[in-house]
Amino acid sequence: MHKSEKPLLIDNDPTASERKNDHINLALQSQVNHIDTRFYYEPLLSAHPSINEWGAFTFLNRTLKNPLWVSSMTGGTGKAATINNNLARACGEFGMGMGLGSCRSLLYSDDTLADFNVRHLMGYDTPLYANLGIGQLENLIEAHKTHLINEM
Repeated sequence: MHKSEKPLLIDNDPTASERKNDHINLALQSQVNHIDTRFYYEPLLSAHPSINEWGAFTFLNRTLKNPLWVSSMTGGTGKAATINNNLARACGEFGMGMGLGSCRSLLYSDDTLADFNVRHLMGYDTPLYANLGIGQLENLIEAHKTHLINEM
């Protein structure tokens, strides 16, 4: 829980953690051994560019070494910390930005903070952004608790 030990907002989605686990399991099961011929497949890095071939550039006062972004992955379930930690290390090593999965659970409690606490793994110059849904923003505005966005 947050410092007050009281819920910041009422959690009206008690199945969120189970749903997040389902998303992870579906992604793990979706690995295929063949290319789907319905789509034209050309990997972005098929030419295997050298490290830092594109040169570093600044984006919103942060540095990217490559024009790639790992975005909105996962959070709020037991497997999420491992996934996000591994992705953060890769983003830090290769200078890519990262977006966290829905941080909604942090509005109710700090119990899932470890799922999202990756800044130290990727470094402090690489961009890292949180994902918060419009529904949660509406709830925060209605409850006059928009200050929780900065705290999150």
